[in-house]
Amino acid sequence: MYKHVLLDIDNTLLRSGEPLLESFKKVVRDLLGVPVTRKMLLDALMLTTTDAMIACGFPDPAAAEALWNRYIEEDHPCIETFEGILPMLDGLKARGIRMGIVTSRFDSEIDRPEILALLPYFDQVITASAVAAPKPAPDGILLYLERSGAKPKEVLFIGDSHHDGGSAQAAGVDFGLALWGAMAPEEIPAQHRLAHPLDVLALV
Repeated sequence: MYKHVLLDIDNTLLRSGEPLLESFKKVVRDLLGVPVTRKMLLDALMLTTTDAMIACGFPDPAAAEALWNRYIEEDHPCIETFEGILPMLDGLKARGIRMGIVTSRFDSEIDRPEILALLPYFDQVITASAVAAPKPAPDGILLYLERSGAKPKEVLFIGDSHHDGGSAQAAGVDFGLALWGAMAPEEIPAQHRLAHPLDVLALV
């Protein structure tokens, strides 16, 4: 039984994958003028925004990042949580489970209303701004362990990607794959494969 549950934001708490990728495709169209590849899409979802722009080959990563943020704001002013997320968070809180966020977003990228509405549930929010190396490095989870005093065996990290799973493995904590948001879930190993957010409650 776990005493701490850590969660990713995109494609885990928020149904953000499709909206983010729709806006990202427009950036590729406008600035690169090439077909969008599967690798580009995965990089856009899993890496930090800055690293994704570099990996995808934008000549001016900062300009590409700014344009992507502009398109997200214009096209998707508010992104919804997945069905079951709020009942899951309420259930974990009622059981006395301590919760944290570990995300590849930077501090400047968590000020959207749909994220701010969730923050009261969490004891800690660890962004890419707080660590030397973002996921799949273990730095974010290790920082949570340091701050909270939690033991690795007490912690479950829930995310949707290879990078999330790799980060959990490197930190020595168990990984729960959020099947409700994962791309190509059959390719991602995990201790727990969770079909619905409420399935998390059976593990605490």
